[in-house]
Amino acid sequence: MSLIDAFRSPCVMRVKTSTPDGEGGATTAWADGKTFSPAIVKDSDTDSVIAESEQVSCTYTVTVGKDVDLPYHSVFKRISDGKVFRVVSDQADTQSPDCATFSFKQVKATEWEET
Repeated sequence: MSLIDAFRSPCVMRVKTSTPDGEGGATTAWADGKTFSPAIVKDSDTDSVIAESEQVSCTYTVTVGKDVDLPYHSVFKRISDGKVFRVVSDQADTQSPDCATFSFKQVKATEWEET
């Protein structure tokens, strides 16, 4: 077992749907999507300030295989504890080169609440 395998935990993508509420608005619901097993590591013990929302939140580095699609603002839930994460970086920014003997990419994520 590699070091990265030791950090892997089962997760499920969360899919947002909106349904008209009959009064001109919409009702939002979240459903489970595809499952995957990323390695999720908290970046530091200090909280990071997320500029776009001006809220304090912990950041995490999420490592997945190149076959897993985690675009900006995608949402996923860790099955073991129900913690929800939202991707806050572009997955194309940090990935292994094609000539490498290992194949992965990394994104940054924050804890998030489904609304």
